[in-house]
Amino acid sequence: GMGAIITTSDMMTSAENKLNYINGGNKALTQDAMDKMYASSQNVRMGYGDMMSNVSKSMALAGDAFDNSTDKAIRFQEIMAEAYAVGGASAQEMSSSMYQLIQALGAGTLAGDELRSVREGAPLAYKEIEKFAQKIYDCDDSLKDMASDGLITADIVTAAIMQSGEAMDKAFAQTEQTFGQTWEQIKNAAIYAFKPISEMLRTALIL
Repeated sequence: GMGAIITTSDMMTSAENKLNYINGGNKALTQDAMDKMYASSQNVRMGYGDMMSNVSKSMALAGDAFDNSTDKAIRFQEIMAEAYAVGGASAQEMSSSMYQLIQALGAGTLAGDELRSVREGAPLAYKEIEKFAQKIYDCDDSLKDMASDGLITADIVTAAIMQSGEAMDKAFAQTEQTFGQTWEQIKNAAIYAFKPISEMLRTALIL
């Protein structure tokens, strides 16, 4: 019990600290972002903790790819979560693949293991990136070939995914909700409700 409380509190604090730094210490903006991430995670049936972690890491490592907009980073994560759900990926598979994707965005290009993880976990997103890149480069090369040449930049990946948002929303709306996803939503509500208690405990420990 206490271990779970500490882990949850630390996870939320870590994400909040990163967002505070990104927002120049503006706690109102950070709280607004955390509220939006909660609503988004509930909509796409993913863990609120994963949403907070992925968005904060995306902004810290690849903020330029999202025009330094937390809202865009949230929407990107939302679309990708939908793509993983349509692809039948488990929560663990999505978490692992998103970690690799964020690392690739931070490095500036998508290739190798990161590209393969997207292809396996979110084939619909993979196809959208491929179509977008083919249009950009006016070619019919495969995404794998373009990636091996270093052509699939972070800007291309984010633009492709953001552009596919409406289509991904429709595809996701046709999926059946799993018991695992329902459990994630229940946990999200508990974590969100726990925030005031977490802040109170942290203040008490500091004092």
